[in-house]
Amino acid sequence: MKWQKVLTLVIIILAVVSASIYGAMIPINWQGFGVSSLVLLVAIIFQRKSLKKEIQEGKEGKYSLQSFLEFTNKLESNLRQILNKNFPITNSQIEKIIEKETEKISLEMDSFKNKIIEEIGVGKFTEIMTTFAKAERKLNRAYSALIDGYKEETLSDVEESIRLIDETRKIIEKYITK
Repeated sequence: MKWQKVLTLVIIILAVVSASIYGAMIPINWQGFGVSSLVLLVAIIFQRKSLKKEIQEGKEGKYSLQSFLEFTNKLESNLRQILNKNFPITNSQIEKIIEKETEKISLEMDSFKNKIIEEIGVGKFTEIMTTFAKAERKLNRAYSALIDGYKEETLSDVEESIRLIDETRKIIEKYITK
């Protein structure tokens, strides 16, 4: 797919250059100019179709808004393990869950950012990320509280992080249905 993009861009550049050369001749070589312009038009149409396909695949792809919704669902599910009163877990287990989830957030967010901005625009992305960033900060605070030995504060911060993730999910769903 990458080579097709490069080839199309090279064809566009060559068509522009040749059309410019034929158009600059005195007298104008209309036949050469027409052929170059036609090649340029076909290459531009091909490039547009390719970009439309890429955008559509992005909406359904690994880092699309839909996959970010799934990411937040998994994140919330994993964090709920910490609050499950039927299966109490140790501080060490809580630490492992929080570390794993914050690491996933750090590794994945840049990829999500670019695709989601392409899909829904900067304004809507900012609305989603403002709430999600609050959830991430609460998760980081939970980790700090746990390390400092404040388990109740940890649980409270995890609970607040889950609430903010749920709020984020509602915002995402609002933009997916449109």
